[in-house]
Amino acid sequence: TRKPEEPENWYNLACSYALIQRTEDAVKALDRAVGLGYDDAAWMLRDDDLKPLHADPRFRAIVRRVQRTRV
Repeated sequence: TRKPEEPENWYNLACSYALIQRTEDAVKALDRAVGLGYDDAAWMLRDDDLKPLHADPRFRAIVRRVQRTRV
């Protein structure tokens, strides 16, 4: 079953896009995942699938946003 409101689905989509160098789509999907409640910033920083995004300021902004909400 498709569950478009599940944050993990969007997170996994972001990982897939990042791995095939579709940075714009990856950032959008990650932002959507966070908007739906994905909140594991530590994992985002360790997840090898997202390494292609680490230099992108939008990725860093998303991580900071998550870190602020978890405090």
